[in-house]
Amino acid sequence: SFQLELLADILQALGVTDVSPVASGAQALGLLGEHPERFNLMLLDLHMPGMDGFEFMAQAASAGFTGGLIIVSG
Repeated sequence: SFQLELLADILQALGVTDVSPVASGAQALGLLGEHPERFNLMLLDLHMPGMDGFEFMAQAASAGFTGGLIIVSG
């Protein structure tokens, strides 16, 4: 989506060099399940396709995510 690409571009312009934009909670959990230690911060929309942000947070914690979350919602 436009907002996802824009946010990724802004982060990269600010010097965040490892950005992994994904369009759904399921995609994010897939990446997280492979390497939960790789991620130390996630930006999360509460209204995502397939699952809401609250369900995602619970599943991310179960997958071993111990980093920070910033909730971004329209």
